[in-house]
Amino acid sequence: MDKSKIPVPKSQGVPNTEKPYISDQNVPCAKKPCPPKPTLPLYSKDPNIVFSTSVPDLSVFKAGGNGKKPIASKKPSAPTRGVTTRYRMEAELRDRNQLLEAANVSLHTNLTNAQVTIKEMNERQVVLENELKELNRRLEKNMIILENRNIDPVSGEEILACAEETSKLRSETKHFTENLLNELQNFSQAASEQRTLMQTVISKWKEADKGRNQFVEDQQAFERELEQFRECLLQAEKQLDV
Repeated sequence: MDKSKIPVPKSQGVPNTEKPYISDQNVPCAKKPCPPKPTLPLYSKDPNIVFSTSVPDLSVFKAGGNGKKPIASKKPSAPTRGVTTRYRMEAELRDRNQLLEAANVSLHTNLTNAQVTIKEMNERQVVLENELKELNRRLEKNMIILENRNIDPVSGEEILACAEETSKLRSETKHFTENLLNELQNFSQAASEQRTLMQTVISKWKEADKGRNQFVEDQQAFERELEQFRECLLQAEKQLDV
């Protein structure tokens, strides 16, 4: 770097080790005489004022090579905060992905179990309906026989002789039929609840699948932003190196 030609006050206690400055007026031309150059006025004609030496001083001004202001180089701080935020976001995305996958597996298992349960209950409902139809048919047939013949089919006696027993039998048969109807109604209600539960599970499964697709899209967008951030970081490092 060239020495500055701006005169500065002489620092006390620091010896001047620089060679005396030789102006262009004192240098003779080799071929033809050079015209004298105009002398710039100095700030002071004090003999104690000399040019700056290599000793650093706050009052010394140094000019740049290209006439531009020197830019103070600052050491860039490492983007630890951005990297930490990126790692934290990646960890959160991984955790969310694992939770969604676990919820998807759980919903799929519940859906399979519900489908199996509904299938078994439908088969049981068909069996109970067939049994109920058979009991109603037998009941109607027995009632017809009792009314037409007025004979007890078990003992062979007249119905009037065993009216109380017949009444009791009718009461028991009616009670059994009512219990069977109640059980069938309860079964139908349980089947309806299971069907509703299955629809709820299917809806949750669809929502989970939709959320997983949205998560995949968000993750892809985050990866693209992360790649752009890496490119910007590399460009910044290159500019800092230059």
